[in-house]
Amino acid sequence: MKLKTTILSLAFLSLFFLFSCGDEKNNKSNQDDSATATITLDDGQELDFKSTFNTSASLMSQKFGIGFTNMNNGITVYMMIMSPKKLVPGTHDGYIKVSQMGKSNLIEETYDSHYNKGAETKKEGNSKLTITTMNSDLAQGTFSGTLYSKSGKKITIKDGVFNVKKKKRKNRKK
Repeated sequence: MKLKTTILSLAFLSLFFLFSCGDEKNNKSNQDDSATATITLDDGQELDFKSTFNTSASLMSQKFGIGFTNMNNGITVYMMIMSPKKLVPGTHDGYIKVSQMGKSNLIEETYDSHYNKGAETKKEGNSKLTITTMNSDLAQGTFSGTLYSKSGKKITIKDGVFNVKKKKRKNRKK
């Protein structure tokens, strides 16, 4: 019985180490995608948002869209810019959405920089996305905004920074 327990324990540890070790090149690439920001809730509470991974990235000539999630607190931040012309570095009116993934009740509603209005101001929120670097491999910049929920609650995002490396697609064999 003791030998069986020892063998099972060693097998479990071996599997743990096998799956926890990865390709260092791929791990470095994921660490390069990041976003940080200070999110101030309606009640004055400040949250320091630090992404643990990006959920989506769309870097095209006329569209920029990126999503980041912090798995520790379940907060997701999505940003987007749509342009009738080719996107270039600079400051753009954009769209920011902040939501909670059900891990806690830090943010009970979804907040948008557009579509919802403030309870007191009756005005839509706003957002600014500044692209400092944008090429075929990389997008970097800053973001900020005032976002409202459907019920009119407000959150403010400031000091937002993003860094996204475009993933190289592997050639598929036909």
